[in-house]
Amino acid sequence: MDKKGVHMNSNAPFQEKVDKAAVVGPAFFADPDVSIKAHGTSIIAAKTAAANANTATDAAYSVYSNLVIVQNTKEDDLVKEYNLGVDDANKIYPHNEVKLTALGLSLSLLPGERPVPSGVTGASIVQSSFLGRGHLHCHHDKLTDYCKIIESISADPNDMSAYYPSNPQTMDASQCEVTPKNPAAKTWFRLIPHNTAGDGPVSAPFGGFSFH
Repeated sequence: MDKKGVHMNSNAPFQEKVDKAAVVGPAFFADPDVSIKAHGTSIIAAKTAAANANTATDAAYSVYSNLVIVQNTKEDDLVKEYNLGVDDANKIYPHNEVKLTALGLSLSLLPGERPVPSGVTGASIVQSSFLGRGHLHCHHDKLTDYCKIIESISADPNDMSAYYPSNPQTMDASQCEVTPKNPAAKTWFRLIPHNTAGDGPVSAPFGGFSFH
């Protein structure tokens, strides 16, 4: 993924991102900046959780179908923490090649500006097989680093002032499990595609039902 002065291949295999986070986590944790250090702590914690989830899956193949969801969720958390850390590193140390290299980031020879994402299409949500959750799905363009997920229980789904971050707050894949704040209430969702240039247009509301 392209950052200001940093290049990460957005089409790279997932495991490459995880391996990179393993390097970046300790480097971020050792940085004197409080914000960067906090991301390092989060990356290290997410890396440990992902490793534990992998071990649990290997050790209990008889319940593989459930554990693999936990494993994938933990690895998604790790990638998300890494991406958020890279975003902040570029805000705090813009175009500082020495500093960004020391943090373990790969510098790009083509740092040019990026346009914001063009938008999200096909956003939808259905009941999950897990109690009180929904399974969210969408399509976004290649410029999107991740999508912010917001929800509302307002009777007017177009009232943006009533929306608040969902759980999880972001998704960097085309689908994810979400847990509404109040599963018994009719909940509307919207997605906001984001990259280092800023936010793209907010999606149309979708959902509008309770989760059980």
